[in-house]
Amino acid sequence: MQWRRALGVALALAALGRSWMEIAPARFSEHANWLIPQRLMVGRYPYVSPVYCPSEAEAKDQLQSLLQAGITTFVCLQSELPEQFAPWPRGGIHVPGFAGAFQPYGARAQQLALRTELHFLHNPIADLGTPGLSELSTLVGDLKERLLSDQRVYVHCWGGRGWSGVVAACLLGALHPELSADEALQLVQVGYTSRWVLVTVTPMVWCICQSYFCAGHLMMV
Repeated sequence: MQWRRALGVALALAALGRSWMEIAPARFSEHANWLIPQRLMVGRYPYVSPVYCPSEAEAKDQLQSLLQAGITTFVCLQSELPEQFAPWPRGGIHVPGFAGAFQPYGARAQQLALRTELHFLHNPIADLGTPGLSELSTLVGDLKERLLSDQRVYVHCWGGRGWSGVVAACLLGALHPELSADEALQLVQVGYTSRWVLVTVTPMVWCICQSYFCAGHLMMV
């Protein structure tokens, strides 16, 4: 099964021709992938969370692996969570219908990073809502500047395949204006596939990205 998925990644990259040469999405782990190697990574919540990572020991390893990869900027898109250094309930944040809870990772990450300065951004997008194009453009512009100043950025939502994909595709377009929305989304899909999980870009993600590209917001960032 894995060789078939690997073949699918290779064929998708080849189909994109020159567009993937610099970007080259690649597997980092089962929970995250590089979209631009050593610069931009997309993935799931990087610490203790319902469903994906209930174990604190596993969560520490997951967070440590991101820091060892050089990640310096964490971008949380989750509306159900407060900022990392805001007050959190003692038992974490619970989501109705799911066992377990989200635990904050900011202080733990900074402790593990020792002297490396980390940045934590909180740009919540409601799961059943859609970000305004102006809001999305502001976030993309900020992340573009951070990447150009050599920060290594980790963009995450809960599962690492919804809003993080929207932001990542639009960010690719801002960094590479020659890309169309379809090409940017295909690169995001290649990244998903590299994790060896059966995840596809959803119609909602496709529609938001198409609207963003068509509105000409790439010229503003």
